[in-house]
Amino acid sequence: MTPLPFLDAVKDLLVGALGGQLSPGVTDYMDLFAEDGVLETPYVPPGSTSRLQGKPAIAAFLDTLRGVIRLADFSLLAAYPAQDGITVLEYEGTVHLEKPGKRFRQRYIAVLRLRGGRLALWREYTNPLAAKTAA
Repeated sequence: MTPLPFLDAVKDLLVGALGGQLSPGVTDYMDLFAEDGVLETPYVPPGSTSRLQGKPAIAAFLDTLRGVIRLADFSLLAAYPAQDGITVLEYEGTVHLEKPGKRFRQRYIAVLRLRGGRLALWREYTNPLAAKTAA
């Protein structure tokens, strides 16, 4: 799979937050996921993809964002330790919209389920209207 360096800020945040729960060797965003992992974003505009299953599907979708967005300045606000393999994180970061050259801050809540040191589920809640504040 082609590396996704424009997502490094959030990858680095998860590696730091999950620490020893992740298998070693995470060098790229896609390394976080189990082969059959699921990425869900329930609050997306109508017609947008809200659920992707399997590394190939996740990578193909994220590749469409290359040159469109870049994530930066991510920081962890709170972490709620794993119970039954589930961890909840609150974090925020800057989303750069590459083509218009604008950016906005976004807050996130993620429900993460780990299996075998990789993400079996990453359910990320965001405000879909935040992009309208881009300046």
